Amino acid sequence: MDAAVIGVEGDGTELPRAYVVADETKISKEQIHEVVNSVVASYKRLRGGVFYIDVIPKTASGKVLRKDLRMLAKRTTSKL
Repeated sequence: MDAAVIGVEGDGTELPRAYVVADETKISKEQIHEVVNSVVASYKRLRGGVFYIDVIPKTASGKVLRKDLRMLAKRTTSKL
């Protein structure tokens, strides 16, 4: 239904990570990877992973709040 991609630290560089609002039973992480890998360059592949969330944080005008996603990424990385 909605998605956003940010860069996260990893392997000495930034890796693309997707945050997706979708039903996990209808589309798997592997299916998302397959679709993205078939249409983007190799350096844009989602090597940072795919994460399901309830809602993409946005401003009142509809812009994605990437800083909020980066904070979420730091929290999930520190738990690993």
